[in-house]
Parts: sequence; structure tokens; C-alpha cells
Amino acid sequence: MFLLRMLQHLWLHLYRLFWTSTQETISEEEMKIPLAYESTLFDSAPVSVENGLRILLSDTSIPSSLVMRIHVLLSDRVLPDGSVTTGRGALAHLSHSINENYSSILKATYLQGREVFLGPGCLLFEALRSGGVAVGRIREEGFGCLSSLTNDYLYYFDPLYSSLLPEGVERVEDMIMTANRKIRISTLGEKDRVEEEKRELLILERV
Repeated sequence: MFLLRMLQHLWLHLYRLFWTSTQETISEEEMKIPLAYESTLFDSAPVSVENGLRILLSDTSIPSSLVMRIHVLLSDRVLPDGSVTTGRGALAHLSHSINENYSSILKATYLQGREVFLGPGCLLFEALRSGGVAVGRIREEGFGCLSSLTNDYLYYFDPLYSSLLPEGVERVEDMIMTANRKIRISTLGEKDRVEEEKRELLILERV
């Protein structure tokens, strides 16, 4: 009986030691998972915002209430066939909600129309250089997550899984945690990929 109790105590001690060690390792490393692709042609906006959060925060620190709010606010437009997608201005509502309810971990900035531009004083480039991300229209009916910037390239994650690339866009295969596409900055102003009145951008920065 004494030996059995000793074995039980030993097992309990080893279990606690292993469990605590594992938890501490995961917490210290802030375990991340690769970014996600959209499951339909209509959910690129919420998927891209979630991808942005994965880049900024550890997966364990993203509030579940924020994830739910993202999908509710960005599923506000019903198409004739019954499909639900993201309407114009939904990112603005999400930006307000983040600043009102999650200001302790995130800062959100919403830009639209002429406010979305590339050049001196560009808020997008300033945010990316300071470690932020941005979600915006990369196609007329599709969103993506802009994740980083170098002197030559703008990197982003396109949630549309496709072997076809838009003109001027290059594939990225070694940055699964942040990007799968890149485009030369020098070519960004050559052709408007989204009409000015449809441009909108949600910049997210960690507090």
C-alpha cells in the first residue's frame, strides 16, 4: 500500500512538472499557426482581419469575443443568391468597435476613398514600418492582409487560393506566417487595381 501511494505521488508530481513546463514553453514562444485562406468567395474580409490579428498577437491572446465580432460586423451584406459578404463601410464599424472595446491591445484606423494613397505621408507605409498590418481591397471584390514592407516590395497575404497571379504580383513561398504575395513598390502607382470610391483600408497596430 505504501509503495502504491509513493508511485501515485510520483506520477502526480511528474504530471504537474510536465504540464507546467509545457504551458510555460508555449507561453514563452507565443505559438503561432500559418495564415488562413478563405473558404468561400465571400469571406475574404473577416479571414484577412483574423490573419492580421495572428500576425500582431499570439493565437492564445486573441479574444474570442473579438473573433465573433469580426464575423458579425463583416457579414452585413446579403447577395441575391443568399450569400453573405462584406458591405461598404463594414470595416469602419469594426474599426470603431475595436477602439471602443479592445483599446488595451489594439489601435484601429479606418481610411477610405482619397485617404487611401501611396506617397509622402502615406499612413499605410508608416504603419507597416512600425510593425502594424492593414486589411484592404486588393481586388474589386476581394480583401487581403498587407503585412510588411521593404525598400523594394510590399508584402501581403491573399486569402484567395489560386495558381493564377495578377499582373506584376510575385508569389512568396517562404513566409507562411505573414505573406504569400509581393509586389514591387515602384509599380504600385502604374495601374489602379481598385477604383478610388471603393478603396478602404483598416490599419491595425498593437498597443
